[in-house]
Amino acid sequence: MVNEQLLLLNNILPILFVKIEKGVGSFLTFTSKDERETLWIYLSDWVIYKNKKKILDCENENNIVFLNVLYQIKSKPLVEIKNNTVSKTISFVFIGGYELHVYSNTKVYNIEDDLFIFFIKNKTISYSISQGFYTECRNK
Repeated sequence: MVNEQLLLLNNILPILFVKIEKGVGSFLTFTSKDERETLWIYLSDWVIYKNKKKILDCENENNIVFLNVLYQIKSKPLVEIKNNTVSKTISFVFIGGYELHVYSNTKVYNIEDDLFIFFIKNKTISYSISQGFYTECRNK
């Protein structure tokens, strides 16, 4: 069965994020040029791959490596979002062989915590282990 929210997200792609910021802990913020689409990765662990080879994870504390990888992704459009229901991993696929895999770490976070929030127009689409994908309306 195709998830309605995942289908909605994939229908607005590709998105080019012009600003990617590292926050506290594993927090990442991706912002589009017109700021209409913003992606927050938080309350989750993640790994970034290039051509299936791990190049960065949320545990890496080397800011130079961190910023270099984020700079590389910044110039690559997000083209697909995939849900692996077996591993409960969400994959954000970018042009150039880059993939951001986001997953829950239940030793640190609760299963109710959102792994990400995607802000689009007047709504948010989020994902948590307990709720799966869900949408909330927001005021502009």
